[in-house]
Amino acid sequence: MILEYVVEQNQLFSDFLNNLQLPKNLMSSILSQSLIQVNGQTLPFYKSVIKGDIVTLFLPEETVDTSISHDNIKLNIVYEDAYLLIVNKPAGMPVMVTKSHPNNTLSNALCYYYVQNHIMSKIHLINRLDKDTSGLMAIAKNRYVKYLLSENLKIKIEREYYCIVQGIPLLNHQIINLPIKKESQDSLIRIVHPYGLNAITEYTVIKSFDDCSLLKVLLKTGRTHQIRVHLSHIGHPIIGDKLYHNNPQPTEMMLFSHRIKLIHPITYKLIEINLEIPESFKKLINEKGQSF
Repeated sequence: MILEYVVEQNQLFSDFLNNLQLPKNLMSSILSQSLIQVNGQTLPFYKSVIKGDIVTLFLPEETVDTSISHDNIKLNIVYEDAYLLIVNKPAGMPVMVTKSHPNNTLSNALCYYYVQNHIMSKIHLINRLDKDTSGLMAIAKNRYVKYLLSENLKIKIEREYYCIVQGIPLLNHQIINLPIKKESQDSLIRIVHPYGLNAITEYTVIKSFDDCSLLKVLLKTGRTHQIRVHLSHIGHPIIGDKLYHNNPQPTEMMLFSHRIKLIHPITYKLIEINLEIPESFKKLINEKGQSF
């Protein structure tokens, strides 16, 4: 990928590069490999650039991660271009490779897909989903695109979920603004705590049944387990949540990332992917004698 900039005022070349505010590790790689030109020529950093000069940066090539296995797992791709990939992740699939999940993760599947399709990139996740959460995930195909989307994640990306919770909320619409932190340093569990990180979740009740409700949830922030923690805290844990529900039903967790909306960081076009409610949700709703 090539980045081109037009110099708008006379200044030291070093000052111009600093003002680009690129990630330090990316700029370091560009400089160490001499992947930068001014008007098609190399230029010492102590020299000056003048208004109208064209500064060209050649992003370093990446390689597919070879430290993990490349697993032939079919990806449900709902959007792809030269810069972005959006997939519909199934429930039960871990995203990252860990000691307990060395294979059959989304990362393993992505590596295989990249090699088969000659995509030279590391795995650059824009958003993450828990293992038992299904739905839309965005992946950048290089670290510069990841940088552009990650700087203001709350502003540039809208993420909306469906979930089925235990009970019927008193309010049909609510914004939960409660900080979240780890229960303890070594714990997987998150809790609402006054010294936690800012976390905001907005939900709307779509339909209520005898003992549960279907909600549409909009994330305003992206804390780990945020939706699960907030809804459990107000007394309406997600059905199937084995971590935050005291009596989870023997079913997959009823949390589905159904919509992503973002401004493309390169083309500036609006991208909006909206998926229908999954069959597992419809089955549970039908069991309640209702339909959706």
